[in-house]
Amino acid sequence: MLNHVILNGSLIESGKSWISPLGEGFLYGRGLFETIRLEAGRPVFFHEHARRLRRSAGELGLNWLVSDEELGLRCNRIIGANAVVAGVLKIVVFQDEKGAGELILTRESQYEAGHHAQGFRLKAVLDGGRFGMLCRMKTMNQLANLTARAAARAEGWDEVLFFDSDGALLEGTATNIFVVARGETRTPGLQAPILPGIARAEVLRLGPGGRFEETRVTLAQALEADEAFVTNSLMGVMPVSGIDGRDYDLSLNPVTRSVMSAFRQAEAESISRYH
Repeated sequence: MLNHVILNGSLIESGKSWISPLGEGFLYGRGLFETIRLEAGRPVFFHEHARRLRRSAGELGLNWLVSDEELGLRCNRIIGANAVVAGVLKIVVFQDEKGAGELILTRESQYEAGHHAQGFRLKAVLDGGRFGMLCRMKTMNQLANLTARAAARAEGWDEVLFFDSDGALLEGTATNIFVVARGETRTPGLQAPILPGIARAEVLRLGPGGRFEETRVTLAQALEADEAFVTNSLMGVMPVSGIDGRDYDLSLNPVTRSVMSAFRQAEAESISRYH
């Protein structure tokens, strides 16, 4: 049972936790979150997530002063209290009525093994509202992403693929995108209004021989690519089986399968470094 949370450092039954409705976090969505995959009762890429959360908190003006060591102890406590072996750890930092608040919880993952076998189908969507520094943070205001994803799923798609008015790919509602053509793998660079995903950064680090490039990618290039995959911290590397009317043969995606294997190994190494 996932019946406990950590609220401002204290372990509380989830039904008894209380956050003021008067803080800017609740009223205006002034806050951030990180979702971290749990394997063998340990968070994957914990320090990378904590680093991004701390950087974003500073940029958003949240006076959150919890050290990585203390944050790790709190995460261990909630993982133990909820007896989680595999699932999701979520850390939320928000503007409370008086200073920064912090909520840590666990939940089940929405991704199953079958998703990777079938791959994700992406719906291309023109997005005219992705700009400014907030696009580079995981803020509590996810309304645009939630609305777009719900509409796509109602039509039978798994995820949205946003692109700008010039036809350049950006990202999904919860994913970064990679396309493979003639052995070269490309992903939109961080000069675009996209989230610097933890899984994205790890895939770029794993890219062999400099064949992974951060560059402008058009929708046309994606549709003409040999294969594609999306990433996030919970699903890892997810094959793409289609974008709009273009289907990809998942039996002919050697780069994606190689990256999936290398990423799983990197996850295992990350877990082994966590204490």
